[in-house]
Amino acid sequence: MEVNSNHIPLEDLSIWLDDEHSGIAGAEHQRRGKHIENCPTCTQRFEALQRLERATQELIDEDENTQTAHVGWVETLLENLILETKAGRAIPLTGDHPLDTLSVTEGAILSATRRAGESVSGVLVGKVRLHGDIETPDAEITLEMNISVRQNTAVPDAAQQVRARVLEEIDRTSELNLVAVDITVEDVHSPATELNAKPEEPPHA
Repeated sequence: MEVNSNHIPLEDLSIWLDDEHSGIAGAEHQRRGKHIENCPTCTQRFEALQRLERATQELIDEDENTQTAHVGWVETLLENLILETKAGRAIPLTGDHPLDTLSVTEGAILSATRRAGESVSGVLVGKVRLHGDIETPDAEITLEMNISVRQNTAVPDAAQQVRARVLEEIDRTSELNLVAVDITVEDVHSPATELNAKPEEPPHA
C-alpha cells in the first residue's frame, strides 16, 4: 500500500545511482540510500533504473547489427519504467473494519506481476498492462503481458509457468477478479541479455 508520497524523483534517483557507481558516499547520499532501502516505491524505481542501465550498456558493447535488433527491447524497458513507477489507479482492498479505506496502487501490482513472471527461468518481461475497471470491486479484469524467452527454452512450458505464477501473485497481492492472462512471446534472447536485464539486490545504506 502507498504509505509515503515523499518519494525520490526519477532524475534524482538516477543521479544517486551514478554517485553510487562513483563511490560517492556523503551524508545526503547515505540518507537517500536509507530511504530507497525502506521505501517500496523507490526500491522499485531503483531496480527499474538498473535494468535500463544494464540493457543500454549491453547495446553499447554489442556490434551495430545486434544493437538494432535490441533497441525495441530497451525502449520497452523505458516505457514500462515510466508506467510502473507511477502510482496509477487505486485498487481497493477489503479492510477488517467497515470504515477502513485500503488500496494498493496499480504500479505496485504491475511491478509484483513483473517479478512473478521473471521468477520463471529463462523469461524476461516486457509490457504488462491491466485492462478493465480495476477501481471497482469484482469487475472483470484482463492482464496483458509480453515476454521474451531464452534461446532453446520450451516456449509453451515457459508461458504456462509464467501464467501460473502471475495468477498466484495477483491472488496474493490484490483482490482483482482476474478472468484472463494474455501472454505474448515477442522475442528470444541470449543468456547474456537475461543476465544484464535482471535487477540486482536493492542498496543497503
